[in-house]
Amino acid sequence: MLIFMTEGYLYITVIILILLISHNIARAQETGKPGVTEAQYILIDYEDFNKSAISARGEEWTLVPVTVSLKLSGPFEGLSQRIERKNDNAESAETATVTITNKGLLDGSVMGEKFFLKLKRTEHGAWLITSAGKKVKCWPGRGHQDYSK
Repeated sequence: MLIFMTEGYLYITVIILILLISHNIARAQETGKPGVTEAQYILIDYEDFNKSAISARGEEWTLVPVTVSLKLSGPFEGLSQRIERKNDNAESAETATVTITNKGLLDGSVMGEKFFLKLKRTEHGAWLITSAGKKVKCWPGRGHQDYSK
């Protein structure tokens, strides 16, 4: 179909495609949900959790993204746990991404799980989840050996 287009129409089509792609990337960054999609992750429902965090406003656990994330992911029983926090800004973070990797789980099939959580600070200083998902990894001979849905 592009073969029959004149050079001017092709140029305009390319510009429109670039604008659409840029808009979609910017929109994904605004919503705080890039990467946490149902296609790639087991989505975690966080609406009720956020309600409890709002009710607990001012309690210490609500003031740090890592403690909020650990509370949502639940208790850890295994060999190792790695927690990584990335802030959007070093001076005054308003959004953060927390990745929790649990390995050596006490489960016959699931060896590890990886949680991906995005959070945003409220005007009162409490952190709320804006998107959450996880991937799992199986023990050898029990399923997939990479973190996947």
